[in-house]
Amino acid sequence: MGTIAKQTLRGSVLSYAGIAFGFLTAGLLFPKFLTKEEVGVLYLLIKYALLFSFFANLGFNTITLKLFSFYRNPENNHNNFFNLKILVNLVGFFLFCIAYYCFKPYLIERNIEQSKLLVDYLYLLIPFVAIYMVFGALDTYNRVLYNAIQGTFLRDFVQRIVILFFLSFFILGYFNFKNFLHTYVLSLCIPILGLIYFLAQRRELKLSFELIKLTKTQKREMISVGAFGLFSGIAPILVSTVDTLMVNDYLGSEKTGVYATMIFFSTVIIAPSKALVRIGTPFIADAWKEGNLVKIDELHKRSGINQLLFSALVFIGIWSNMDNLFEIIPEYTEGKYIVFYLGLASLANMAVGMNQVILSTSPLYKYQTLFVIILSISVVVSNAVFIPLYGITGAAIATLIATLIVNISKCLFVYLKLKTQPFSSKTIVLVLIIITTYFVQYTIPKMYFLIDITIRSLIISIFFLGLCYALKVSDDLNRQVKKVLQVLKK
Repeated sequence: MGTIAKQTLRGSVLSYAGIAFGFLTAGLLFPKFLTKEEVGVLYLLIKYALLFSFFANLGFNTITLKLFSFYRNPENNHNNFFNLKILVNLVGFFLFCIAYYCFKPYLIERNIEQSKLLVDYLYLLIPFVAIYMVFGALDTYNRVLYNAIQGTFLRDFVQRIVILFFLSFFILGYFNFKNFLHTYVLSLCIPILGLIYFLAQRRELKLSFELIKLTKTQKREMISVGAFGLFSGIAPILVSTVDTLMVNDYLGSEKTGVYATMIFFSTVIIAPSKALVRIGTPFIADAWKEGNLVKIDELHKRSGINQLLFSALVFIGIWSNMDNLFEIIPEYTEGKYIVFYLGLASLANMAVGMNQVILSTSPLYKYQTLFVIILSISVVVSNAVFIPLYGITGAAIATLIATLIVNISKCLFVYLKLKTQPFSSKTIVLVLIIITTYFVQYTIPKMYFLIDITIRSLIISIFFLGLCYALKVSDDLNRQVKKVLQVLKK
């Protein structure tokens, strides 16, 4: 647990450092210097690429996370596991290219009226998908070798600095939008080069034409895990892409630009979870292999309380400063309540801890299919109902409803079948602290812009963390605070 806690803390720090640059670019400079339609097109390319690259991976990232521990052997290059991973990804990318050229006319017809600018840049889907696939393959392999921090650092920090660098050329008038999109693609390659360097430096990237030797039983197991990985892993992809794509279908790329920009602020809330999931997944998989249910339950409860604690603080901090944000980008004011509803959806995800990881790496992982079906129906139906009623805010409401439905049903299943759940009496105390802090922030008087942001954020942080520390909500928080206090006393 010590290793996970340390790496999660470092991963979260790196994620938030990257988010600072991401906020500057995606939260401020994109909406300030790109048109709403251009912002929408950029995010639509990203969403389509995420969706297509997931399927093109053919489930092998899931196979790596779940089964690599059975092939782990540094002395013989881990049984050439990575060579098989490369071969499967090449096959998947080839299949994607065939599908792209077959369905390109449909994509053009689907977007020609609402998002004509997107049609002009559909060709960028090929490099986008290729880059996401390669990074996913390298990062997953690096994670199962217990080096999750490097991928976080490269993607969430270095990549965003490079994007900001190229964006400055657009702002200064040296690039047009087409040039910027091309350099954006180049920016996505930086984390790949970094991971190749790190893996090669540790001599974990020994490529050859020799493939792993599998028995018939092992082949069936890989195919089974990969197939169900496609079903189980699609859940977060659906939540993060379907709403944006349906906003585009119903309302066009300009509204998509507003919606996608507001989504960024909800991603800030889940940063601690991203780090924890990336780092904790191999440990959970190994715990299942060892049959260590006590360790799994401990990780489940600690992840739930810590994720909810820190994500709630970020959510309240963001929400209380939204009016300050709209002083900078007033044309995006219509997206205010998108942040609220997506923020609540993020809190719902944080509250259940590593629920998803525990189920997906357990012997009952095949039941993920059931929850994917529930989520898929919930996402599509709720968006189809609420977008026509409430516009872009309706998409956020739909995401919240779908998230609550799938999380509640999954929590009940995990508790009944695996006898573990993330909640305790401390969760109730934490929820009361969250509600109290939420209403307290409304009592803070409005001040001058920068002063207001600083004072408001400080008051919220001190009040919230002070209550959590005094009421001993999180052992990890109290331990870190005590360390800081001891340093200050010296």
